[in-house]
Amino acid sequence: MTKSMLARFMLAASMAVWATTSIAAEPGAERSDESPDRAAESAPEDQTLSPDQIYEARRLGLQLYSEKKYQAAYPHLMTAAKHGFKRPQAQLGFMHLSGLGNTKKDTRYAIGWLGVAADGLTERPIEKYFNDIWRKIPQEHVPGYQKLVDSFVANYGTDANDIKCKRVNKRGSKIRQVRCELTDPNGRPIRDELEDAFRATMQEFEQYGGGSAPGGGPGGGSGEPR
Repeated sequence: MTKSMLARFMLAASMAVWATTSIAAEPGAERSDESPDRAAESAPEDQTLSPDQIYEARRLGLQLYSEKKYQAAYPHLMTAAKHGFKRPQAQLGFMHLSGLGNTKKDTRYAIGWLGVAADGLTERPIEKYFNDIWRKIPQEHVPGYQKLVDSFVANYGTDANDIKCKRVNKRGSKIRQVRCELTDPNGRPIRDELEDAFRATMQEFEQYGGGSAPGGGPGGGSGEPR
């Protein structure tokens, strides 16, 4: 498969699987000549933040993304993603895939963030979306992209950030979903005190294959914070 064929697949996957009524993805994600494992090395560093600041960054990122304010959402999603939260990671990956909000189109960043979002216990739509893309990577490029994903997992995975994820019932429903929380030095979950208030303002997250996902991409709906 040529580079142009892979780019066309990326565009087709993003539009066909996660199409929205009001957002059209930009032309296919482009690959640079840079080695894929360098993507993780150039991710920006944050100063040490409190749990409240990290949860607030997640809330702001998800809220702004749901409002299609992608450029404004990006730094907040980045903060939450770097601290191990699955949905912000998946949304960053989709943004780099589609060029939303002037985000740099680059399959290295897209696959890196989608790979760590799909690692371990995660939402099935995120896992399936990543696997669909992974299967189309030319075999000769798989080792480089595997090294890239491993680097993202080592730096931004749940284990690296003391995040605990578990499956819980969606409020008022029997539908199971993943909830991730920061933990204290003793391994006890740190609750997001504003989570319930935040959830009340957000739209329901649509299941994979069940129609369009608001906001576009894996985890495009606002729904429950991850």
